[in-house]
Amino acid sequence: MEVVSGIHLVEGIRISNAYLILDERIAVIDTGKSGDGQNILRYLGILKRKPSDVSTIILTHYHPDHCGGLGVLKRETGAQVVAHELESEYISGRKPIPKQSLTLKLVGVFLGYERVNVDRTVRDGERLEEFGLRVIHAPGHTPGSICLLMEEKRVIFTGDTVGYSAGQIVGPRKAFSFDVDEAVRSVRKISQFDFDVMLGGHGEPLIGGASAKIKEWV
Repeated sequence: MEVVSGIHLVEGIRISNAYLILDERIAVIDTGKSGDGQNILRYLGILKRKPSDVSTIILTHYHPDHCGGLGVLKRETGAQVVAHELESEYISGRKPIPKQSLTLKLVGVFLGYERVNVDRTVRDGERLEEFGLRVIHAPGHTPGSICLLMEEKRVIFTGDTVGYSAGQIVGPRKAFSFDVDEAVRSVRKISQFDFDVMLGGHGEPLIGGASAKIKEWV
């Protein structure tokens, strides 16, 4: 489903969202749960694009409902995997996942995912020039959670930092946050940017006046 010109919400994925930025090359933002790599490849086929068109896979954080399709996509596309420097060792499996609530531990056991090395680590303020994305470090949900701001199109990808569902902004939840107080500070941080569209890791796209609605929530 095209939500903004050149940006698609991948259909056929449940639990979490994955997005495609379409240009001469393609960026995938988050990969869903285990098994969703094939759903993303299927959706590319519907768009008449090839796996080799994907140059970049960006992960907003290490949770298995966002990294589950990574192994399949990496093998089929050969794309560069990008994540924040604080997430890379968890995604690769070189470090054990830090403290988690019981809820997250159970989710991890139920979903699981294949460990894959991160090719490029990023920090706050870095730019992924090929796709016009600015990295915003938004810790709290996980230590290295990121949001991605596409200033030209006034779109922000928020991962699980903040979402939108049933007409309401959905803020950080303690059961799913590494540090819920820091997560709230990160929502406050992204509220200082201007954007019209918010594309979260769960729920629905928020199209029109998105930054104003987040400011109001804050």
